[in-house]
Amino acid sequence: MMSKYNPDMPTYWQASFGDKAKYWFEVMNEETDNLTKCNAWTVILPSKIGKKFPLGKIIATMWALKKKRNPDMTFKTYKGCFCVHGDPQRKHTNVDSFVPVVSWTTIKYMLVQCCFLKLVTISVDFSNAFAQAGITEGEDVYIPIPQGYKGRCPKDTYLCLNELLYGKIDATRLWYKKLKAGLEA
Repeated sequence: MMSKYNPDMPTYWQASFGDKAKYWFEVMNEETDNLTKCNAWTVILPSKIGKKFPLGKIIATMWALKKKRNPDMTFKTYKGCFCVHGDPQRKHTNVDSFVPVVSWTTIKYMLVQCCFLKLVTISVDFSNAFAQAGITEGEDVYIPIPQGYKGRCPKDTYLCLNELLYGKIDATRLWYKKLKAGLEA
């Protein structure tokens, strides 16, 4: 029987108590700092939900942690992404999450064509892409404080999302709409 533990994709607890915990905490702090800088959330007390802040759903969160490797499988870097749990959202919503996608075969074909036609290609990588898209207006979503982040917020607080996070059921669609609008402008 194969073990479910993958040392390149540890859980929060495996990373926190492992021999490389220092490095995992660095990437988790970097991720939460970046999300804080882009105003992804507002820190609130639970007693304010339904009063100062409208009633909304509280969605569970998780850390997606991964050791990135070079093509020769040597270690490259640690990566951490703070996400909301998408599965529970799917059971209770009829949100359209469709976005157009392209297959790797098509991408490879286009790259070959660029080589033959001597065209220049450009690649872009967005940091915290979904957090730049903005949450649907009028939607109130709350999340617990990220694991490992508690010392930077008052005890027993929640975060009210101002921007999307990975795992939010409509995040890919809303990011696509923002990207498309920016490219067409």
